[in-house]
Amino acid sequence: MRRMPCGDPFVRAQCAEACVGEERRMSEDALTPRWGVRYYTRTGEPTNLAGFVAEYEKDWTVARTALFAGRISVSTVFLSLDHNLVPSKRPSIFETMVFVRDDEDSALQALDNVCWRYSTEAEALAGHTRAVEYVKRQFWQVAA
Repeated sequence: MRRMPCGDPFVRAQCAEACVGEERRMSEDALTPRWGVRYYTRTGEPTNLAGFVAEYEKDWTVARTALFAGRISVSTVFLSLDHNLVPSKRPSIFETMVFVRDDEDSALQALDNVCWRYSTEAEALAGHTRAVEYVKRQFWQVAA
């Protein structure tokens, strides 16, 4: 699709119409839209945009652990969109991230937004457990 400058109201309306037209052209049963976004169900099955919307309505949380009186949180979620940049590889549709809510300790801030990605829910749950243990080890190294 051609990208248009959308500053003018008339051109903005044309842009909106072009985007709607592009969405309509995308086949309902197409598993991979033309721009390369790949959607998956929680079980790892490829799906279309309608399947993605159905998954979007559900709870995406796989696991969540608060550590050290809430100073650090480890969260594992289902992404639905493949975040793997190499399409020939297994899809990365689950993610574990560490969030640090403590601005005082710069050593702990190194853990903030550390991320791991997985292809299956079982891998994600195992990875969540490993991430929690990793954070505990890092925290006690900083505290010592």
